[in-house]
Amino acid sequence: MDRLRRNAADGCRVNWVRFGRLIVVAALLAMAVNYVDPGKLPGHFDRRLLVAALAMQPFVVAWILLTAWRHGLIVARQPVRLGITVPAVVLSVGLNALLPARASEALKATYLAEHAGLPMSRCVGAVLLERLADLFIVGLMGWGALILLNLEMAPAVLAGAVSLPLILLALMAILAGKSSSAADRFRLSPLRHFFAMLSAVADQFNPAGFMRLFGLGLLIWSSGFAMMAVFMGLGGSRTLSGLQYLAVFVVTTIGSAVPALPGGIGTYQAAGTFILTRYGFSTEEALALTTAAQLSVYLPTLALAILVSIRDGVGLRSLLGRARSAS
Repeated sequence: MDRLRRNAADGCRVNWVRFGRLIVVAALLAMAVNYVDPGKLPGHFDRRLLVAALAMQPFVVAWILLTAWRHGLIVARQPVRLGITVPAVVLSVGLNALLPARASEALKATYLAEHAGLPMSRCVGAVLLERLADLFIVGLMGWGALILLNLEMAPAVLAGAVSLPLILLALMAILAGKSSSAADRFRLSPLRHFFAMLSAVADQFNPAGFMRLFGLGLLIWSSGFAMMAVFMGLGGSRTLSGLQYLAVFVVTTIGSAVPALPGGIGTYQAAGTFILTRYGFSTEEALALTTAAQLSVYLPTLALAILVSIRDGVGLRSLLGRARSAS
């Protein structure tokens, strides 16, 4: 009976999630119809965007290598070589264009567990630890951009943007090594599951572990910022200041995190168009810039993901099935 109730609850949750995604997609389509002139859009996909896409590829490579390096240091007590972590990151990033973020991250954990001989709990815990660190870094970047640009925003929103990752980090530090016992004291299964995943990587909760986590995290996000700034600087008709590029980067990052379509498709463009039009870009140019920027990351990594699947003798359909089952 309990199992039937759990299955029914999961089914209701999935239906509500799908309903929410449909609402977001409908809202995005309505915005496109009302604010975008289809006749002007093709003219913005010109040679300038192609040059910008090519110029950003070295930064895409650096971003992937840094992400793989950090993951290899966190996921095991002995560093995992790049020959294993790079394909895992490539699969996760490339297939994120086809999968929800949670499923693509689960795919990375599944690949590491199979090819590095690590426990699945350890791989999932490492992914969670990375996401919490990234939340903290993006929160600080957004906080700084909002303050330096003097954007109007309620103090409570600013405080929440910074305090949430700080609270999460404090919980991580306090409960390091005690995650299992803490999980037992919580009766809510999401909290039990959360602390159980963190307990698998409790050995990372030390000064050296945090330095690796956040030091490499800053390098990763800096390469991501450079990637976006180079593309916008070469592809756009206007030149922005460094702080304005930072604001665009933070806003589009937040937009891409909205769980509507895989890879943040649609919400990334909406967020980018919102901030770029404030800086003088037309709606059509802003939409073309953000679409081309996203494709410049997803198309090469998706092609590499296909090559990885061919090399390992695993079809994409099988990989997608593994990711969905693991998530």
